[in-house]
Amino acid sequence: MTAPLNRKIRSAGGGFDFGARAYDDSDENTASTPVASVEHAFDCHRRAALALLQHEGRLTRKAGSFLGQLCVDPTPMTLRQRVWLDKLLARAELPALAA
Repeated sequence: MTAPLNRKIRSAGGGFDFGARAYDDSDENTASTPVASVEHAFDCHRRAALALLQHEGRLTRKAGSFLGQLCVDPTPMTLRQRVWLDKLLARAELPALAA
């Protein structure tokens, strides 16, 4: 069995950048310590879905599949998809999706 793939995008400042919320990986802070303001919303559903997939929290297989689809599908979300994404973002304590 292979180890789970856990890739994160490294930003220029040495931390991880999830689009709307950045994490500092220096010695003083853990990878889950927010550096940027939580008040900034994600600008698109694809970035929000990717941030959730890279988040340390656990996801169901169904939620992971849904988020993977959102990452690769540029078509607009349905209302039900938007509600589910909003719930997943709130549960992970990530910023909301911009209107």
